[in-house]
Amino acid sequence: MVFSRISSCVIIGYALVIASVSCLPNWPSSDIKLRHVEHVRHNFSAPTRDHHLNKRTHKGKHCASQTSAAEAVATALGDAVKLSAVQPTVSNATTSNPIGDKCSDTVKAGLSWTDNSLTTQDQFLSGACWCYNWGPGWCSKAQNIDNVPMLWGTQSSKISAWKSATNGKSYDNILAFNEPNIDSQSNISSTDAAAAYKKYFEPVNASAKGSPAVTSGSSGVNWLQDFLTACSGCQVDFLVIHVYCVTSTDAINFIQQFLTTFPTYDFWITEIGCQDFSGKGETCSQEMANAMLSGVKTFVMGEKRIKRWAWYEPSEEINIDPSNRLMDTNGDITPFGKLFLAS
Repeated sequence: MVFSRISSCVIIGYALVIASVSCLPNWPSSDIKLRHVEHVRHNFSAPTRDHHLNKRTHKGKHCASQTSAAEAVATALGDAVKLSAVQPTVSNATTSNPIGDKCSDTVKAGLSWTDNSLTTQDQFLSGACWCYNWGPGWCSKAQNIDNVPMLWGTQSSKISAWKSATNGKSYDNILAFNEPNIDSQSNISSTDAAAAYKKYFEPVNASAKGSPAVTSGSSGVNWLQDFLTACSGCQVDFLVIHVYCVTSTDAINFIQQFLTTFPTYDFWITEIGCQDFSGKGETCSQEMANAMLSGVKTFVMGEKRIKRWAWYEPSEEINIDPSNRLMDTNGDITPFGKLFLAS
């Protein structure tokens, strides 16, 4: 989201709106309970998929604030001024996607595809250029979609499935471990992740290899810094992050923290959603979700270092606020889904 020429009256109005919402950036670490899905996908030959609900703990604030109304207004004013100055950055990172990539600086949207029916996918394909399913199997048969396999974790079953699926194959892009900084997800120390990355991930033939996907906040930043130190010399072509907030302001601030901390890397956002994980139980209304999507999309499309992103998620089942639905319970694309995929 690139904001420019925000007048004083707009800034004040924006601040008052933000003051009424208990979701402002706050970096001290804390444990936040939330529900999530560990996705274990099937290859096309398998008739069904496993869709396991579990809980995870996020370490690091996700859009939570303990400020008073006055402090919230002051913080929002400052954030609005910062956002007005945000411009796409220039670094040593690439300014275009890899040769042969099906995405581009104008088409970045992807599908975190967990729906069992591939026939429902057709309605999403015109605005998407890639997909993944938290596993090593294919997620689309479409020729214009980059199927991106993922090594979810270091459990023996995951390693075995990964080696079997990727053996002898070549890929444009591959993804590493899912939220290793979270106890109930892949839960891997940065040192162990680096060792597993070298042993199981690097041998796979891929033009570009993504880092483990960490959550937004200080926990994710610190874990990723430690991983890159432990994996010095590894092929890490882009960094992968997850972002959950209820305002575009907070989402941009989280993303910007990573862009600033790792100035020589490109990024993929493989999960993002309008969801309050602060423990306050705030519901993300459709109006809030639409506003967050619109704002983040403007920023993502203007930031050349963000190569791809995927809203969570196009599925008939969803375990965060329903305002994030890209697909309804009948398998049809929603207005929100069309907004995400629109060019």
